[in-house]
Amino acid sequence: MYINIKFKLLGILIIFYSSTCLNHLQAQTVDYTAQINALKQSFDDKSPEALKSHISPDLSFGNYPAGVTGQILGQVFKSLPKLLSLETLEAKSGKALLRYDFTALGKRESGLLFDEEGKIGRRERIAY
Repeated sequence: MYINIKFKLLGILIIFYSSTCLNHLQAQTVDYTAQINALKQSFDDKSPEALKSHISPDLSFGNYPAGVTGQILGQVFKSLPKLLSLETLEAKSGKALLRYDFTALGKRESGLLFDEEGKIGRRERIAY
């Protein structure tokens, strides 16, 4: 009987510890301010230069290899209209949800996915 009580107490402690750890992990916020500021700067400059140190070497677009990502980003930044604002709607480990407001295009949302080093690894379009 004494052993059963020990196992019950051990079970309760394990459940308490697991739920505490899970709550701590869920409550963690991640600061991607430097990456998002660099993205905004790249829109303002119409150049990916400010963003280069925040881009994962694995980032690629469509069927194009990762080696041409810089060129593609350069074309994207040059072709888009002026960015009026860039707002972080949500940031959690590995992901940030952003709202862009462009002249002529209006407001758009997308998600940025980050690798373990905090570098931008992928962009997700949000359907409208």
